[in-house]
Amino acid sequence: LSLLALTFMSRNAIGLIKGSLWFSIILCGLSAVVLLPLAPPAGIVYAVFTVCLIWYARRVQNRIPYAASNLKCGITVLKTNLGLGLVSIGSMVGLLGYCMGWAW
Repeated sequence: LSLLALTFMSRNAIGLIKGSLWFSIILCGLSAVVLLPLAPPAGIVYAVFTVCLIWYARRVQNRIPYAASNLKCGITVLKTNLGLGLVSIGSMVGLLGYCMGWAW
């Protein structure tokens, strides 16, 4: 399942990056609209965040292909060296055991 997700991310890197930018703008804007009548200070803060996110999205628009190529490169490394996944799972199990040891 994770290999399918990595393949999907590798093939649709630009769309995923643009989609995440637009999703954060829309979510923040909706939060501003909903919170403005309920809690005006929070609504104003979210409106300012929305404006900043729009400005940020316009500024990084030309850098999205570079970010997508970095994402594809990282995914290719992960797919060619699947031992990294075993190391990460092993370290998580070890850290979980370490935390459990300190908790008891």
